[in-house]
Amino acid sequence: MKVNFTVELEDNEEYLRFKNWLEQHIAVSDFRILPDTTKLYDTNTTFRELCKAEKMAKRAKNDYINLKN
Repeated sequence: MKVNFTVELEDNEEYLRFKNWLEQHIAVSDFRILPDTTKLYDTNTTFRELCKAEKMAKRAKNDYINLKN
């Protein structure tokens, strides 16, 4: 079973401790730092439209997976 979750960490030191702890206890298949896009989202209509399209595509993909599984 795969699980995806997002956590917010204080700094690079906490990030490294958390990543190391995870890798010691479970098999990690993907681990990435998400950029802060708050300012871009607030100031750029093209980016907002892309985010909306991405959200709709993810929903459609998940609905299709759930229908076929």
